[in-house]
Amino acid sequence: IRLPNYFGSIALYFMILLFLFTNPKWANTKKKLVIYRLFSILPIVILITTTIISIGYKSFGWYIPTNMLYLIDTAKPQISFLVVTYLISIYFLRIYYKSKYDVKNANRFFNGNRYLILKNLIALAITILISLIELSLMHNSMAKEFGFGLYPTFFLLGIILLFHRPHLGKRKKATMRATIVLNTITFSTLYILIAIVIFTSILKVTTFKAEITFVIKSMEKHKKSSFLLFTKHLFLV
Repeated sequence: IRLPNYFGSIALYFMILLFLFTNPKWANTKKKLVIYRLFSILPIVILITTTIISIGYKSFGWYIPTNMLYLIDTAKPQISFLVVTYLISIYFLRIYYKSKYDVKNANRFFNGNRYLILKNLIALAITILISLIELSLMHNSMAKEFGFGLYPTFFLLGIILLFHRPHLGKRKKATMRATIVLNTITFSTLYILIAIVIFTSILKVTTFKAEITFVIKSMEKHKKSSFLLFTKHLFLV
């Protein structure tokens, strides 16, 4: 039993975000900045490679050393596709508006409601695309072995994201307090769920070990009983 490596997946998503949307001081020329942006390909390649390895391990019984399993991405391929495609789309969207407006006006646009709606619509479009692909693979047994064709309603996630609208400007004190309370409940619930998963995994391992110990002891007892019966029978004869 191994815990899913979701934190590793999130770290790779963050690396893509970092390389695409930050400008380090040393990248002070166009050439250096392009090289820095190209580093975003590395986490994408790692995601693709480890996803293939994970599918091979789960579906085809590939041998993977136990220590290596914790380095393999276990997020759903659909989630990884959504995040990577979304980040790349937003990157090119920003380039487009920076070329359309000057930097100052572009930054003003990036902090406006229209830009938020565009980002949410892009997320929705990607989830609809994933749902269509999943729908087309629903009756493909080979695709299901690879983890595809299982989520035709994936677009529902996009609908939820469509209504995600971060507040712009100052909040009222009552609204701020309510937001803090809701965030605390949400995140604490998430950590409780993680703790339950960890506890359940540990419990399963403990139960499994206890069952193995019981079987071994039963076998040893059975061997001893068989030996005693054989000895008794031998002397009686």
